[in-house]
Amino acid sequence: NVIWYDAATNGVQLGDTVLLADNTTYYASLTTAEGCESTSRLAITVSLTDPGLPTATETTQTFCASDMPSIADIVVNESNVIWYDAATNGVQLGDTVLLANNATYYASLTTAAGCESTSRLAITVSLTDPGLPTATETTQTFCASDMPSIADIVVNESNVIWYDAATNGVQLGDSTLLSDNTTYYASLTTAAGCESTSRLAITVSLTDPGLPTATETTQTFCASDMPSIADIVVNESNVIWYDAATNGVQLGDTTLLADNTTYYASLTTAVGCESTSRLAITVMFYDPIVPSIQGEFTDVCVQTEYTYKADAGMLSYLWVIEEGQVIAGGGLDDDFVTVHWASITDEASVAVSYIDSNGCVGDTNLTTTIPVNVISCSDITITKTVDNPTPTAGEQVAFTITVANNGQTAFEDVVVEEILPSGYVFIGASASIGTYNEITGEWIIPNLEAGETAVLTVNVKVAIDGDYLNIAKIISSTPEDADANNNIAEAEVAPLCLTVYNEFTPNNDGHNDYFEIDCIEKYPNNTLKVYNRFGTLVYETKAYDNTWDGRANKSSIGGDELPSGTYFYVLDINQDGIVKQGWLYIMR
Repeated sequence: NVIWYDAATNGVQLGDTVLLADNTTYYASLTTAEGCESTSRLAITVSLTDPGLPTATETTQTFCASDMPSIADIVVNESNVIWYDAATNGVQLGDTVLLANNATYYASLTTAAGCESTSRLAITVSLTDPGLPTATETTQTFCASDMPSIADIVVNESNVIWYDAATNGVQLGDSTLLSDNTTYYASLTTAAGCESTSRLAITVSLTDPGLPTATETTQTFCASDMPSIADIVVNESNVIWYDAATNGVQLGDTTLLADNTTYYASLTTAVGCESTSRLAITVMFYDPIVPSIQGEFTDVCVQTEYTYKADAGMLSYLWVIEEGQVIAGGGLDDDFVTVHWASITDEASVAVSYIDSNGCVGDTNLTTTIPVNVISCSDITITKTVDNPTPTAGEQVAFTITVANNGQTAFEDVVVEEILPSGYVFIGASASIGTYNEITGEWIIPNLEAGETAVLTVNVKVAIDGDYLNIAKIISSTPEDADANNNIAEAEVAPLCLTVYNEFTPNNDGHNDYFEIDCIEKYPNNTLKVYNRFGTLVYETKAYDNTWDGRANKSSIGGDELPSGTYFYVLDINQDGIVKQGWLYIMR
């Protein structure tokens, strides 16, 4: 019930909508319900805050269009600015709003109290886009055998960057090998590093004449005939011979053949493109005949079957297998044997002898023995997770330990060590396979087939303090795991504590006499406030330490015992922004 004037006496009466002026004094009189007005007036002096105009080193700022710059990228000297799309009024723009080319944006300055400048700084934005690269041919053909790379694609400009997609995608280096029927995308860059927003598409075609063909990939000759490369029979004439499947030395037609040697033929086109793969032709000599065995001998997997082959068309095969079991073949008329390797050993071997009557030389009876290294090819892995990484002290959580057989054969008697650290109290456990002993901390899995997974769930209660890093490890298995790098896993929690026990009975009987909060001693900078149901502050303290017995220290009842009833607390621990609030009940 006041009336405002522009003078201490007399003056002009001012309405509520009159705008205030800086450094001006206004005068208020008080009126009664009957309309009587006070003889004197209260003087109020008004100060208007205007933080002024923001500043910038450059009022025209240039960006790369490909960077998709936003409002946050405009550089001004102050951090407390608000951006608009107009010099006055207009729409307020967030930091993520994308900038437009040749557009002007307007910044106002704000104070800590929220006052905004009356004028705005204008910043004009220029976006640089160098445009699209060019090329004479957008479809380019290469010989696949040349292993062409990104650097071989021909464009008219040198300042290009290559990608595997028209937008986004992976940037490709000059040494990246090209793929057949694949499109690559080039962007153009400026000296300042701005990249074009669009990309030139170049489609690559790789010419590969394919593999030569032959009726027989193992060809036999008499050593006495001194056969040469020209004697190997293939179905095509335009071939080049090498001594290796890749790279290697090119061999002329007069190169003499060697016994039990493989030669590799590539096919060529009329324009000189050579096939990327080569036909392997194995040459065998009858003179003298030394039995050969083809198959896997190095790092053979235990509990698997392998087939070994000798030269075909011989007589009276005699197979001798050490440390393995013959599953198929292995007879006098069999040029092969299939062996089951049942145990890990470096003493296994495959041997064969036979009689050859081929007309090149007289009959010869020789034996070839090849050692076999039998190893474990299986791998078991372990992972661990926890269902709640941030529980409160006393809360239950569950750890899940998963053991997987990612190999080719079964594992037996797998022992996993899962010993709980001091930060947990064991409640219970269940295993999908095997048994877990919480006393020894061992989970024993009798058998885990290839591709099978076993899961152990351990339920615990989180202690108030202690070691919370829970580590599980595979400590033994049969066979022994060849890769131990994935045989350990860990998970841990970060307890929050601060459980509030919101009912207490301050009657000095030694039980529940104080308002208690778990772990409050870990937060010595805390502040606790308690209000009654009318919103009046009745208790306030800093560094609360679980010693409040229900006595007020605020308002008119300071020092008195608060009556039984419901109150409301606000606990600010002054750390990580954590503020807890709720109700408490005092019972006397």
